[in-house]
Amino acid sequence: MDQAEAVLSKFKYYHRSHSIRHIAETASEIIELTNHYGEGWLIPGEIGSLVQDGVPNILCLQPFGCIANHVVAKGVEKRMKERYPELNILFLDSDAGTSEVNFHNRLYFFANHAKEANKNLNPATVKS
Repeated sequence: MDQAEAVLSKFKYYHRSHSIRHIAETASEIIELTNHYGEGWLIPGEIGSLVQDGVPNILCLQPFGCIANHVVAKGVEKRMKERYPELNILFLDSDAGTSEVNFHNRLYFFANHAKEANKNLNPATVKS
């Protein structure tokens, strides 16, 4: 265990970091690994790994209107939801051109959906 993992392991919700090979393997279920634009296969790989670890609510903030990340996110969102039906995901652009009301509304609905889904969980399966 390296120094970072040793420190992180003390956190209540800790789970061991995945290797880049695991993330790539997970991504290959969604997208071809030859995609190298923006974050390419890293975004779907990390999201898939989180869902497999029991984290179905994922907020992906994209700063400054990064068009490459926006294309990747919107391009893989449908396939990810098909692969992981429990996935509640919001790709949210955060830049000067973003309407504050739109930003807050989308964030509110994301959080509300997560809260409602959490109510329906079996308490025995929830990690504490």
